[in-house]
Amino acid sequence: MKERLLVVEDDAINRDLLKHILQSWGYEILIAVCGREALEIAGKSRPNLILLDIRLPDISGFDVFRQLKSQRETRHIPVIFTTAVTERKSRIEGLSLGAADFISKPFYKEEILLRIKNQLKLKAAEKELKDTIESQRLLLDHIEPMVWYMKDPVTLEKVNRSFADFFQRSKEVFEHTSLEKFLSPEELAECKEKNKKVFDGKVKARHRHIYTDGFGEKRLLAVTKVPKVNDRGEVEFLICSAEDITERNRKEERIRYLTFHDPLTGLYNRTYYEEELNRLDVKRNLPFSMISCDVNGLKHVNDERGHQTGDRLLVEVANILREATREVDIVARWGGDEFVILLPNTTKEDVVQIRARIETLMKDRAVDSIPVSIALGVATKEREEERIEDIFKIAEDRMYENKEDTRDQRPDIHCNC
Repeated sequence: MKERLLVVEDDAINRDLLKHILQSWGYEILIAVCGREALEIAGKSRPNLILLDIRLPDISGFDVFRQLKSQRETRHIPVIFTTAVTERKSRIEGLSLGAADFISKPFYKEEILLRIKNQLKLKAAEKELKDTIESQRLLLDHIEPMVWYMKDPVTLEKVNRSFADFFQRSKEVFEHTSLEKFLSPEELAECKEKNKKVFDGKVKARHRHIYTDGFGEKRLLAVTKVPKVNDRGEVEFLICSAEDITERNRKEERIRYLTFHDPLTGLYNRTYYEEELNRLDVKRNLPFSMISCDVNGLKHVNDERGHQTGDRLLVEVANILREATREVDIVARWGGDEFVILLPNTTKEDVVQIRARIETLMKDRAVDSIPVSIALGVATKEREEERIEDIFKIAEDRMYENKEDTRDQRPDIHCNC
């Protein structure tokens, strides 16, 4: 498709010369002999470029230029003014208005073609860049992850639609604004600190931030921050992206919980116990004590009162063990009616006191009028060379001894209550 040029020239000789030169190079030529005709043709035909004489019979070329640039339909059309060589003042005025270029009279074929080609190339490049930017904008606005740019640790430049939607605001309110306008003081302080580290360190970073969304809900975001470093080694801005991982994190936490917890009692399970045993069995945790626990009479309770009653008994035992131990201690259901407690940095004397606390608590506890009874055995690793398996065996053996000692003291579950 031919590129269309509008020649605005009242002098017939110059007009015919321009028309001949330009048509010989394959351009489609439109002609206007005055300013008003030029405005009408430009509005209807939308030429790719306009050659505009400054001196016209009705209105000046400068006035035509101003009106072209004031209209949405024609403001994008590049304009080359044609003027006499001696009109320096006019050149300056035209450039100040935003003219694309000037061609001097009398015309030289090579100069005319070169200047027109240059402007058409610039226009094509500008359109290509604009299309690219628009495509990128559309892409960024239609992807789920949030994307934004930081001018400095606290100043936003641009954001995509997902970012704006997260905070339930329009994109425009975020441009060239400070984070303090929409983040809480705590969120701002954390975000500012991490942004500063990326600006100063000039390296890509990944963080997890908790932000309050536009509905007032705390959300966990996985954030990636990439510094844009120029040739001088300076960080011009940060390119940031984020994904809301709140739901995924909840699922992961739920899976982790189920992996390492007993579903009935909520205590840690055997898998977690074995992992923690390996982690805690180090010199810095000495003396390291253990308590082996076994619920007395659970099988009889299950047989006589049913498994629901037996389950409630297990839950009550778990509650007692939690109450008697510290937060740093690991209380786990080993399996069935067996429990085990790991107590790092706990002496022989301390573990005996904890055992006594368990025994005191269970004296006043019952399930369906069945008193809680737990057999207990304790042991302590005091030297690094001792094997933790041997310590566990000692605690377990003492638990079985205690179970035998208390066999005659167990309550009659057949009692009428």
